[in-house]
Amino acid sequence: VPLPSATKRGKDSASFESFRPLSVAEQVADVLEAAMADGVLTGHIPGEIALAHRLRVSRPSLRGALRILEKRG
Repeated sequence: VPLPSATKRGKDSASFESFRPLSVAEQVADVLEAAMADGVLTGHIPGEIALAHRLRVSRPSLRGALRILEKRG
């Protein structure tokens, strides 16, 4: 089974030494990005409390995810 490429996160090669688990905020950012790309989240998105509840994450984790998405563009 091939290892996932670490180049997406800015690493030169995929290896056990360069592997690191994703933070909750990074995981939430990935979920939100996919939901937007798939058209699940369009137009007006729910407020912070509702969205955090829907994703079953803390508000600080959601805020971190939104900051990550903002940096990604």
